[in-house]
Amino acid sequence: MSQHALAYSRHVRKRKLQDTLESFISSPCRSCRRRLLFSYIHQKRGLRPPPSSMVLTRSMARKDVSPSVENNAISTSKSPSRKRKLGEEATPPAKKPAGKALTNGHAPTDPASIPLPPSPKAKPKAAQAPALKSLHEKPEATTIAAKSPQLLTSPKINGTNLKVSVAATASPGNGNRVTKVWPASVEKPKVRGLDNPSQWCYRRSLQQALFCVPQFFNVLDKHTKHTNNGNCVSCALAQSVQSYQTGAGDLRGKVSNLDNVIKATGRKSDPSWKSVGHSQDDSHDFLQYLLGTAEKAAGVPKAQFRNSFHVAHQSMWECQRCGKKHTHVDPASYSLSLPIFPPKGRPTLASCMDRYQRQDNLTIRCDGCQKNIPRTRISRIQHPPEALFIHLMRFEWTTRGPKKNSKPVDFPEHLDLSKWCLDPKEAAKYKLQAVVAHAGSLKFGHYKAYVRDAEGQVREANDETISKVSSDEWRKPRGFDPYILLYLKQ
Repeated sequence: MSQHALAYSRHVRKRKLQDTLESFISSPCRSCRRRLLFSYIHQKRGLRPPPSSMVLTRSMARKDVSPSVENNAISTSKSPSRKRKLGEEATPPAKKPAGKALTNGHAPTDPASIPLPPSPKAKPKAAQAPALKSLHEKPEATTIAAKSPQLLTSPKINGTNLKVSVAATASPGNGNRVTKVWPASVEKPKVRGLDNPSQWCYRRSLQQALFCVPQFFNVLDKHTKHTNNGNCVSCALAQSVQSYQTGAGDLRGKVSNLDNVIKATGRKSDPSWKSVGHSQDDSHDFLQYLLGTAEKAAGVPKAQFRNSFHVAHQSMWECQRCGKKHTHVDPASYSLSLPIFPPKGRPTLASCMDRYQRQDNLTIRCDGCQKNIPRTRISRIQHPPEALFIHLMRFEWTTRGPKKNSKPVDFPEHLDLSKWCLDPKEAAKYKLQAVVAHAGSLKFGHYKAYVRDAEGQVREANDETISKVSSDEWRKPRGFDPYILLYLKQ
């Protein structure tokens, strides 16, 4: 390698180290800071893990920024009598969620080498499932139990059944549910075209799918409106949804105002949105931003919002050495981010779910025998949400760098999620409501949406153009790859 190339390589590495350090200092999220610390140490040591262990979204590959991680909590059990080692439950490559990863080609270093300070000693209390106050809150790992637990039999692990208690995770009451019925102001749900001023098809396709969810309309309608609106994203979002469905006001002006408010406040808000210009970005990232903003809006009932859009998992595994059973609750997210599996053959939504819910050969430390050996972990959905967003992870790392996986995935129009739920008896039957599809590659492309109207007909929403298509078209769109699936509970 020439001296010029070596000097350039050192410059790039130094710049990435500086960017990671600045992100670590400015990040308010503890889990994000910890992940950035791993990345900084890893880059400092010059280690490079196999690139197949990394996944990313289209926007991350293009912009080379460090995204947030969802559905990816580091699983540990609370142990006050000893120091915990971070990352004792390693996550395998196949379950990297939401296509999120560092795009500089580095992954966190071996977390076992970085000890955490010992947990504060406290008197033992009755274990219970912690309530998640927000998407980014990390609940304490705990074993779910109750006075009279109802036991369910999970899939066999190494020939033995793993019993799981679900009594402490009862279904939310009717008071926490948002009505599925459109209000009287919406005479008939509509599918309307949205103006795309430049390269914002990723926004318009996602908005056309999200605006057709009655739960989103009803829960956002409870937002305490500002008298002068100002730069409130939630106010502008609520006005856009109402104009979309009721026909009141100038829809184009309302949506344009939403874009302007996001541009004015996106970089400073929580959650933040940095892509405020007319540039391409990722629809799934924009979904996280809109739902995260709506959840934190004043007046929005948090319990109803979580019941409508949150997806939380309970994971469990059993030590084959000492027989100790471990159970914990992962942080909630707004979608299920599924790896496309199997890599060979024709993937289905069921095969992707099976791969996502079961992880084999995980090296996890047992709190009973204190041994690190490969184990199998099973995850189950605690409570199926009213609106289920499924994100197919089409952007991934390969040995030749990032690329898009355009393999077709078969998904049904009617989905029964009970097989993957903690309580199989809980109602979990869904019907396909919308599909956001993408055509192109990592660096360029186009998004469009397919939405079911009030009569049950499928409409293709391609920016401002709305056209009727067959029921088979939205499950196998020509020239496009389904990227985000929206199912509504029946």
